[in-house]
Amino acid sequence: MIYVCIMFVLIVFVFVGVFGQKGKNFSSLDLLLDDKSAGIYKIGASLFTLIGAGEIIALSTLGFLFGRNGVFLFLGYFAAFIFLGLLAPKIRALPATQGSKSIVEFSKNHIGPWFGWVVLTCSFAAFFSLLMLQFSAIGAILPDQNMVSRSIIIVLVALAIYVYLSKGGGLGSVFRTDIFQSILMITLMGVVLLLFINSPDLPQKAHKFEIPPFSYTWGLLISGFFVGIVSADVWQRMFAAKSNSSARTGFIMGAFILLVYGFVITEIGVLVANSYPLIDSSNTFFHALKIVFPGAMSLLGIGLLLSALISTADTEIFVLTTMLVDKISQYSSSYKAYLDKFPLKAVNIVLLSVTLLSAGCAIFADNLLQIYTWLLYALISISPVFWLSIIKPIPDRLASITVIINWAILAEMIAQGFITIDTVYYYVIPCLLTGIVAFIVSCGIDRAKKN
Repeated sequence: MIYVCIMFVLIVFVFVGVFGQKGKNFSSLDLLLDDKSAGIYKIGASLFTLIGAGEIIALSTLGFLFGRNGVFLFLGYFAAFIFLGLLAPKIRALPATQGSKSIVEFSKNHIGPWFGWVVLTCSFAAFFSLLMLQFSAIGAILPDQNMVSRSIIIVLVALAIYVYLSKGGGLGSVFRTDIFQSILMITLMGVVLLLFINSPDLPQKAHKFEIPPFSYTWGLLISGFFVGIVSADVWQRMFAAKSNSSARTGFIMGAFILLVYGFVITEIGVLVANSYPLIDSSNTFFHALKIVFPGAMSLLGIGLLLSALISTADTEIFVLTTMLVDKISQYSSSYKAYLDKFPLKAVNIVLLSVTLLSAGCAIFADNLLQIYTWLLYALISISPVFWLSIIKPIPDRLASITVIINWAILAEMIAQGFITIDTVYYYVIPCLLTGIVAFIVSCGIDRAKKN
């Protein structure tokens, strides 16, 4: 029955992803940015649905471990989306934005080629981790299945995503599945929370667990903000918007829906911790599903959660594909010529490579919260200096060296065993300081040139 449920979900998504395509003759702009035609609802839905099954599982675990303090990570994302929405018209008016299809290309145009490579390295590491998070979530959704069964399901999901992305028009198919997914996600979380609260299986006496220091809340808030403002999938939405108004309003709408969703996910983690404090925290959300959907009804919960997984994984696959297509076409004249002549085939070659590689790596990954932690650290490495360079351009090599220094700090933290979700904000502080130093040095260089 599980396989029937999974195949049904995959068939639905392939249909939704392919249905509504504008035709078979796609340009590279059609494929990578949906011809810059995304309106308010596409932008808002696609931002909200960036929280997929992997994040649901990881962030409900955060609620289990940190209580309602866990929602501060969502508050950070909320602030980041509002910030980007308000600044979207100014960012879209920058010369570096013209012709940019990804944050990597924008970084190269705005700062320089060295920093473009640095942003590619950090963003690719972060979003490849995020994609692995989505595929690895299948193991958490189906913990009773053996590794072979989970591997087969991961491959089936990956191939289904490839089919509708390659046949449905690239980012346009991502937007279509995002709108469909947003309805399923709101349904899933509302039903799970209401049924869980009213479940007769909950213990009558709540367990009192220790709330972590309040500094953790600020750490999660700061981390969420600095990650959100340099997230490649978020910037791709800004580039794909059909107008400044659509970008601004879509970002604000997505921010508010995401915040409400974050409260629900965190509350589920808190309820499970209160009622079942001795379970493995990594199984928090799955434990809630077992209570809400007992027996055969668990297929409904699995189907809905799998839907969230698929529609977020397709976003990450396409973000990675866009970054690689930009870089390969920049340095390979033969690929650039092939892209211009056969855009669909050229993009699909990279698309298939990313899909299979990420699915293969995900088979051997199982610690979802740790994967999500690496995502946060990778993006924080570039966030402060990236945004300070938007205020005033920082020389290419100076900005690149700044991030390399941040990597050295991260390497030392790894050596000291200091990489956890609750210590991310400690990494924000040195990254912010190195960014400020680079900004001041840049200002000094400009003054010296004028004199």
